Parts: sequence; C-alpha cells; structure tokens
Amino acid sequence: MRVPAEVARLYPAKIELIAYCREAYIGAQDGQDMVSACLQALAVVPFEMDIFFGPMHTAAMEESFGPNPEMTAFFFAVPDGVEMRRLCSCTPAAELVVSVMPITSSERAYAVERGPEPLLDLFVKQRVPNFFDPFRKSVVQSG
Repeated sequence: MRVPAEVARLYPAKIELIAYCREAYIGAQDGQDMVSACLQALAVVPFEMDIFFGPMHTAAMEESFGPNPEMTAFFFAVPDGVEMRRLCSCTPAAELVVSVMPITSSERAYAVERGPEPLLDLFVKQRVPNFFDPFRKSVVQSG
C-alpha cells in the first residue's frame, strides 16, 4: 500500500499486511484457507478505494468473513515482539508491516466512537494477543 502524500509525515511510505495465527483456519464449505482469503481481499481494497491501512486503523466488511458472525471488521496494529527491519526485508521496499486482527462490529464501533487507543487498551487489559483469531470473544459488549 502506498501512503498518500498528505499523511506521509505520519506513516512510512510503503506498508504491507501480515497475519499471525495459532493454527490454520479452513472454511467449512469451501476448504479454503480463511486467513489467506482475508489478506487477499484486504490487499485490493486500498487500490480500489484509494485508501491505506496503517497502525491503529480499522476496516469494516459488509458481512462476516468466518465462523463467528460478530467478526465483521479488522484492526491493524504493529506486530508484537518483531524486529520490523528484519520483517520488512522479506518484502522488497516495505517500510512497515501491520498485522491484521479480526474484530467484532461492537469493537469497531467502540474504536470509531472513542478512538483506537481505548480499544487497544481493552485488548491489553483482557490479554488479547495480536493474532488473527476468528473465534475470539469480543472485549466490548454490543448494545
């Protein structure tokens, strides 16, 4: 993803997406790797909509993308415990890599209303790892 010139002083010029998982998540109906499918779908969005995904951004999907119908959005964060320069060396020209974390619609609403930092604080308080986990329980109650 390329970062627009108007925010270039806030973000590196080229950002890549990554997902960390405890296990493979295979779609029950199509047998496809769910994580790869989400990354592929997210990868085209910035080019189609002329946007980018940076640290602390969220993105809402039109429908659930996995077994938990509450998971309808994503949170983008800097991966924990990773040497960024080494990670970026795996992708030519990458200056930053952000991890993709599924979040519930109530978590995204919370981030939109209060900002991403309070949501991140909830994740830390509840010990929610920065993983791609479509089965995770929400840290924000809906309603």
